[in-house]
Amino acid sequence: MELVNTDVINNDDQTRKRKTKNTHLYQRNIIKSAKLTGSSYVNHRKKEVSALIVGESCRCRDKCFEKYGLETIQVVFDFFHNFENFQTKDEQDQYLQGLIDVVAVKRRRKSTKEKLNDGEDPKRDFSFNYHVMFGNQREKVCRQAFISIFALSCKKIRRLRDLKVNNEIAKDKRGRHTSNTLPDDLKHKICEHISSFPIDTCCTCESLNIKIKSPHLNDAAKRVAVAEMMVHKRKAKYYACIKKEVEDKQNNVNENVLAITMDYMMNVPLPKIPVQELFYLRQLTGYVFCIQNIKQNKSTIFIYHEGQAKRGPDEVCSFLKQYIDSVPMTYDDVHVYADNCGGKSKNHAVSRFFLALTDTGRFKKVKQFFPVVGHSYSPCDRDFAIIKRSLRKCNRLYTIRELTELIVKSSVDRKFIVVEVNEKMILDFQSWWGKYYKRSPISQETKRKPKQQQTSFGISSYYHFEYDTAAKGVCKAMSCINGLVVNTFCLANSTRTPIQLPQDLLYTDIGVSMNQAKLEDIQKTLDYIPDEHKDYYLDIISKSIVASYIYNNV
Repeated sequence: MELVNTDVINNDDQTRKRKTKNTHLYQRNIIKSAKLTGSSYVNHRKKEVSALIVGESCRCRDKCFEKYGLETIQVVFDFFHNFENFQTKDEQDQYLQGLIDVVAVKRRRKSTKEKLNDGEDPKRDFSFNYHVMFGNQREKVCRQAFISIFALSCKKIRRLRDLKVNNEIAKDKRGRHTSNTLPDDLKHKICEHISSFPIDTCCTCESLNIKIKSPHLNDAAKRVAVAEMMVHKRKAKYYACIKKEVEDKQNNVNENVLAITMDYMMNVPLPKIPVQELFYLRQLTGYVFCIQNIKQNKSTIFIYHEGQAKRGPDEVCSFLKQYIDSVPMTYDDVHVYADNCGGKSKNHAVSRFFLALTDTGRFKKVKQFFPVVGHSYSPCDRDFAIIKRSLRKCNRLYTIRELTELIVKSSVDRKFIVVEVNEKMILDFQSWWGKYYKRSPISQETKRKPKQQQTSFGISSYYHFEYDTAAKGVCKAMSCINGLVVNTFCLANSTRTPIQLPQDLLYTDIGVSMNQAKLEDIQKTLDYIPDEHKDYYLDIISKSIVASYIYNNV
């Protein structure tokens, strides 16, 4: 095994400069931030505005300033203008609205029946009480003290009072004047430009759209198609929402939850050289498997070619085991997000591996989430886009080592850790899990029902799996994420032998046998490969021939 990161490879090339938006440096945003924190700034007319301070003491009979003291008032002022407490103007306004109470007028003075020009009664309909939070106590103060403590203007107080009377929430409307709007023709061009990007559509969405637009279907059938489309899209959206919830949960509350996503990248043909004849020849295929920690935004990439290993459940489980072995023991729960590919992520070997992690006590809970087919865009795809951009700019690529260096250098923020795979890293998980677990048990909820009504463990029909160390050998499966219908399957064998993860290697040192026709095509590409890289391909060809001979005669 070789662990390669950005500290190992010397990047002699100058880091590519990218045009990034520094919106916090815009003048309007600087002014907004200064107003929010009460600091000094230069306005749009190039005039300096001084910083906000606590206003003058009130002269009411309650003597609010003397009652609470200047030091306590200064603490309240600093709390209100601290960016960590209130990061937007809306948050500040809503906080102030909560300190203002609307009450009925208790006493009115005798006055004339004069009306305003528009016929409105000049008498006030409401009165207002103002409060300030001193610690955990909500204390009543006069209007002038309220204005002075928070350094507010009378106009702002009137605005907040009017919104409070109408039961409306304060919203920041700065920058929403009609003069700041974009012309309709420009908006149309922007929409056309965004719509021009090629996209992959879901087969279910495509078929339902055809039904909805079909002139041969009646309204009832179209309404059914619309309802199916809504349910389908909500299921797809719920997968992204669940993933976002876990990401926020990690960042803010629970540090004991590990959220990872995994996927294979599109195959990389080797060698990559600008020779037209290679288009008609089969080349050596390079595999790139990514496991990303969603919280840390760091990716571990396993890279190898088809002469070393295949692209199946054994490889996926082996990479997951190596990644989990490097994870600190502080994590109790694991949330795994992967696509619905049965040969890679959604199969019995991967499912039994995660169940074994809870049965052996490595984690308390493991949850697997699978998206709706056609809506499986994941953070790994963003990493693959970064790698593909570098691949497009590279004209010549001969070996796995060069591909490793390219992947490491492709990320400006150095988020990739690359592991070059060898044959000794791949363990035999396919033969292992049958010793401890069943293949297709009947669910606990339906095992006493007639055979036609029983539910077996059909792994492809479920999108959410849960494994818990409190219920060893048990898997909870749901047909949709966090669904109401839960099927419980006892996957453990009746032998109850202590579970041990596999130790047997799947491949020998000679690797995997490749197709004979492909080997002949790789042999033809040697004419276009420099001498320093020919031995690399000759070694692959010789090992594959030996492996084919051994496997055919054993």
